[in-house]
Amino acid sequence: MKTRELLTVEQREYFYEVPEHMDEREILRYYTISDEELQIINKQRGAANRLGFAIQITYLRFPGRPLSANEKVPDFIVHTIAKQLRHATLMAFLIHIYAFLTDQGIEMLEKLMGRMFNRGEKKLKDHFQKDGKAINEKVRLYAKV
Repeated sequence: MKTRELLTVEQREYFYEVPEHMDEREILRYYTISDEELQIINKQRGAANRLGFAIQITYLRFPGRPLSANEKVPDFIVHTIAKQLRHATLMAFLIHIYAFLTDQGIEMLEKLMGRMFNRGEKKLKDHFQKDGKAINEKVRLYAKV
């Protein structure tokens, strides 16, 4: 049974093809990745897989279809999405480094504070020992009398 064609070839190209040039507003509108999408994208293994997955998601948004098998994605789309993924990766790295440095600072502070209290404890012990020895000497003298 023959299927009926609803669109002509020209109409199909008009609706399904990505324009070669888009202005900045259109690029941001159609190819900005949301936080929810970013969480899904980051679950993919490897940078190339994450980029490909992100392109698939944005292609579903505009032009409203999945990416074809041998279709070439325009460079401006790849650059826009890659920039967003690098930014997200950089932010995740910075958050990790910030947490690591905070932990290191807390450890150093604990060591320094511990040393300060250890010094004070040692001085106090020495002071008590000297006082204890002086008291013992007085007790011995009193016992002799």
